[in-house]
Amino acid sequence: MGYAKSLNLFFRVKLFHIREQIHVIVSFYRCPSFALTDLLLGFCSLFFNPYRMANGIYGETPLRTFRQLILAADLSSKDHYIELGSGRGKSCLWLKHFIGCKVTGIESVSLFVRLSKFLSKEAHFVQKSMFEVNLSEATVVYYYFFDHRWPLFETMQAGARLITISEPFPSDAFEITHVLDIEFPWGVTQGYIQIRKSDRLLTHKMN
Repeated sequence: MGYAKSLNLFFRVKLFHIREQIHVIVSFYRCPSFALTDLLLGFCSLFFNPYRMANGIYGETPLRTFRQLILAADLSSKDHYIELGSGRGKSCLWLKHFIGCKVTGIESVSLFVRLSKFLSKEAHFVQKSMFEVNLSEATVVYYYFFDHRWPLFETMQAGARLITISEPFPSDAFEITHVLDIEFPWGVTQGYIQIRKSDRLLTHKMN
């Protein structure tokens, strides 16, 4: 990538983050408890680089984009949401404040888990590999990661919703219900909402 393109990308990303923070303040800081949590998260993050802590493999979903996905997946306070690779826990913390459902964040980086637990006693955060988690208790699972492996999505219960970024989970056990154009700092991609089919329906189709 040439110098001019690199510089253009740098300013595009900076502008995106400025727009995102303005949106977060205007739209979500009306909730004082979330405002305090988000400010504490930002302050704590001044003392470490999340990209270095995650060995360069790290990315957060902007809250504008996350809200768009959550609305499409029709989350309610009755759901059990599991996020695979919850990072600093920002989207989990937002969900706990604004939806009020049961929230579980799965993260392999110990510092991120400790930080998330410090910021919220109501959401549940676990240090574990996302590829070892049994998802049978989840009604909604979010997965924003780029890897040739897939977590144990087929352990999800019938009717549970799966949210993935850039590509759907390639399995006959899931049906795509929504495809959304969503924005990240690095560009526009697609978000997929899929629903877990019943094993009985799958067995019937195979026969």
